[in-house]
Amino acid sequence: MNPEISIIVPVYNVEKYLKRCIDSILNQSFENFELILVDDGSTDNSGKIVDEYEGIDKRIRVIHKQNGGQGSARNRGLDIAKGNYIGFVDSDDWIHRDMYKCMYKFITEDNTDIVQVNHNIVTEYILDGKCNLNDIKATNIDDIIGKFTDCNSFEILPFIFPVNKLYKRDIWKELRFPEGKFAEDLRVIYKIYFKISKFKIIDFKFYNYYMSPNSSTRGEFNIKKLEDIEAWEEMFKFLDDNDLSINRCNLKAIYCRRILTYYFKCYKYKDMQKELKKKFNVNFRYILQNKKLNYKEKAVYISFRISPLLCEKCFKTKLNIYKS
Repeated sequence: MNPEISIIVPVYNVEKYLKRCIDSILNQSFENFELILVDDGSTDNSGKIVDEYEGIDKRIRVIHKQNGGQGSARNRGLDIAKGNYIGFVDSDDWIHRDMYKCMYKFITEDNTDIVQVNHNIVTEYILDGKCNLNDIKATNIDDIIGKFTDCNSFEILPFIFPVNKLYKRDIWKELRFPEGKFAEDLRVIYKIYFKISKFKIIDFKFYNYYMSPNSSTRGEFNIKKLEDIEAWEEMFKFLDDNDLSINRCNLKAIYCRRILTYYFKCYKYKDMQKELKKKFNVNFRYILQNKKLNYKEKAVYISFRISPLLCEKCFKTKLNIYKS
């Protein structure tokens, strides 16, 4: 008998956090799942740890593969998943013991395509919050595209994360994460939103997203991170190619914010800075049109439009946010 849920965890050099992640999944109050641990060519003890767990719990399946990145690891998990529903957890994160029980309840009650939960962004371990499942409510999002495109820079994060969701299996039938690319989450998630009709949000922080200094979104700058800008441009091309007449103003403002972020981070690459500044100037009108930005936020962008040096000098404290 196939499990109801397949939970896919890509694993790469996370021996310090891996047991915490796996234990939080095995301790779920919802028990009818399989856990697919994909060791993506780890060079530490992560591969040994997942093998040990496979021998302890029959719900666990382990794949060992050459390193190909997070998208590649998730895809291998999708290829062998047997569940009617799909979930992803990152190997340095952990989840509330009732997360999948709650999501399963709401995704099955009226043939919903995706259920999303809220999350904590944490730098150290925290205990599960008190949760009375009878009091938990889910909000139907009738227009997920409208919701996605109306977000500001901070509101959009949970909609880009693939890990705080439970998906109907059919969504992934002909869809996979791009491999060998940065920002693989964004590159696939907007395509999903254009495929579905029923989306729910559970207003409880069931997912703990661990932000370590060495994560791909923080730490020392790597030129490969500029593929994030490429991912946003792919999304805009997708919208243009499909003649989707949605409001791009907020998405373009987020795109400009990310350009500004990377401009100050890639100070060693002067040619790239020039290219980023050019992209910013082309899209600057969306900053002026954006109603979600207050005048202080717009002042940062306007000063950058005039002179990046002026921007950094006048808004050094605020730019610490962008450089984090």
